[in-house]
Amino acid sequence: MTKILTGIKVSAPATVANLNCGTDSLAIALKSPADEIIIYKFGPAGIRIRSISGDKKKLSTKIAENTAGLAALSVWRFLVEKHGVDSDIGIELEIRKKIPVDSGLGSNEALAVAGGMAVNEFFGGLLTKRELLPLLAAAEYGVLGAVSLPCLAASLLGSCMLVRDADSCDIHRITLPRGLYFAMICPQVNMIEQIPAQVSIQAAIKQAGNLAALILGFNNTDFNLISRAMEDSIMEHHISGSIPYFEELKTVVKNYGALSFGIADKGPTLFAFCNSSVKAEESLSAMESIYSSNKIKYNAWFSAVNMEGAELS
Repeated sequence: MTKILTGIKVSAPATVANLNCGTDSLAIALKSPADEIIIYKFGPAGIRIRSISGDKKKLSTKIAENTAGLAALSVWRFLVEKHGVDSDIGIELEIRKKIPVDSGLGSNEALAVAGGMAVNEFFGGLLTKRELLPLLAAAEYGVLGAVSLPCLAASLLGSCMLVRDADSCDIHRITLPRGLYFAMICPQVNMIEQIPAQVSIQAAIKQAGNLAALILGFNNTDFNLISRAMEDSIMEHHISGSIPYFEELKTVVKNYGALSFGIADKGPTLFAFCNSSVKAEESLSAMESIYSSNKIKYNAWFSAVNMEGAELS
């Protein structure tokens, strides 16, 4: 008999993708913010979204147009087909959006992770997190026509995840030093994406060298190497012009001892990556001061690295 756990809450964390030198291959999970989904049993068979809060009415309540909804449906169908769970049980999702939509912090991925994991836990946790990942990736592609596998993997599994090959879901957990923190600020601006269609050989070689050096730096707790390696030779030049006071923010956080400064995924959130909470707090305060004094509206967060990923909460 299928074990049913109704009224449970799953929390899926935001992520910082790319880390400057790992475009479309690296992401780190954050302690906060995190999206939450509460799952309930209800009368008619099927899955529906009961309510969405915190999204400023940007998300659809239609299952096929919401990454949480389609991920939930994908996992439910798999469990019905492969594990024989009761297909007559109805499911409702209450979505509590804590990660701003279009912030560059893995908002869609966290929704997919929370929706898919909630259904899995509802039926007693029949699948491991690694088994969930391809189902979540397929669901995200179904809604968006694209997948950010590093963000999905990091939000689901925690820590820093490296994607060697997205098509085969070949992912690997990267060993991290202790005491890493992010200071993040997201200006309320409209991004003008100017993503390069092609990358020069020289830029690709430099990026590959920096990515390898970053992994080595993490493994050896070599903060000087980590700082030198976290350099973006591909994306930053094309995006930074759309983000107000980018260079000023970069200079000030480096003065407060941040290891690196960069753009989370494709922005507009900016991050200062630090090896102490004090440096991260000071960096965040300095970034807020620049935006406040120039009357730029923003959201801001301070977070340690999330080593566990999505969880029941």
